[in-house]
Amino acid sequence: MASQDVLSEEQLYFTVSASRTHVYEQEAVLLTYTFHAYGGMGISVGMNSKPDFEGLVSQEISQPQQKAVYTEHVGGRLQRAGVVKQSLVYPQRSGRIVVPGLTFNCEVRVGEGVLGAAMKVKRRVPDVVLEVEPLPRPIPSRFKGAVGQFEVGSSLSQSVAKTGDIVTRVLEVRGKGNLRLIAPQNLTFPSEFDAFDPTVDDHVKVFTEGMQGSVSFNYAFMPRGVGNFTLPADTFCYFNPQSRTYCFVPLAAQTIKVTQGLRSQADIQAEEAMRRSDIRPDHEASSFAISEEYGMALWCASVVILFALTAGVHIALKCRAKKRVIQRGVAGAANRAENGLAKVKLLFQNGERTAALSALEETLTDYAQEYLEGGHHVSHQAIGEALHQKGFDQASVSAYLQLLNDIDTARFAPLSAGADQENSLLLRAAAVLKLLSPKS
Repeated sequence: MASQDVLSEEQLYFTVSASRTHVYEQEAVLLTYTFHAYGGMGISVGMNSKPDFEGLVSQEISQPQQKAVYTEHVGGRLQRAGVVKQSLVYPQRSGRIVVPGLTFNCEVRVGEGVLGAAMKVKRRVPDVVLEVEPLPRPIPSRFKGAVGQFEVGSSLSQSVAKTGDIVTRVLEVRGKGNLRLIAPQNLTFPSEFDAFDPTVDDHVKVFTEGMQGSVSFNYAFMPRGVGNFTLPADTFCYFNPQSRTYCFVPLAAQTIKVTQGLRSQADIQAEEAMRRSDIRPDHEASSFAISEEYGMALWCASVVILFALTAGVHIALKCRAKKRVIQRGVAGAANRAENGLAKVKLLFQNGERTAALSALEETLTDYAQEYLEGGHHVSHQAIGEALHQKGFDQASVSAYLQLLNDIDTARFAPLSAGADQENSLLLRAAAVLKLLSPKS
């Protein structure tokens, strides 16, 4: 294998294009990195390190496993080209931001088949300079960082509740923009309500046009007083870079009727403590006031409760047994995963990088499918969505999907990366498998 770079910049080079260079803060910029090559050379492309986009928040766009290569005419000559990487970046400050040029490690094979001469070369794309305008001043007090084109809706999980119940006011933001960077609104509640910190549901996908979908901010609260209450009207504010204006979406006031609940003050305080500690009870217990005039009704209720408890215990035992079966399956998958990682390491050491990457992907998907009780092959995204539905946090699922995406990227460049990247993939795989381990 030739170790020197004998290819000219005209024979192989990379370009980077920005969808726009003059933007507002928090407005998306698409960066597309493309290779260009003359002749019939075979090319593998990779990167040794993740780019550091200082002053920017980046979102990687998944590339297809089979890269699309097209032909183009440049200077009267025919050449091949293909996109190797795309990133959405969101400026976090105004002023001049320099996106550093990335260096691509290439393995080029010239000639026919495996007999062709191979050489390693490096190619760097130039820096991209973004001129970022600050958002217009003065910034409205209700603005929480939303930049894009949005629709906003608000709803209540129930309009009639009892003291001690948990009710949720949902604020849903839909559209295209920096959805994952929006901060929760500071909604106000009547003094008779105990409000909890909002949680966020993310239903966002990343496209070349930007982030699209919806985020829901869930504001849970617990009424303590009895009566008819009004949740005050509010306003959601976002900046539309197309019209260069702040837009204000009114959130209508919402009413709720609260009646006296059956739970004791101690039960309510226990529920509140669990909510604030992020622990959720499996079942809500109710305490009943006992009086002699309701003796027969209480006896009937006791019989019903007894049967319900018996059925509940039976169901709980079945669920527990099922969980043990699942955990035994995962334990077996864990042993297979450990053996799989050992195999991957050996393949890397023997220089069989393509086989190692395939084995690593198989190890990760096999483990996740076992946990999900799935014996059939599904897409990476489908597994990720199922993991999320099973209760895994967004960070764990994102780490799993990002690792699979990076394995695909590395497979596209089977000869370019060194031992550092291979060790990094192995360490990340071990960490992800630990995140997906069953909770006792």
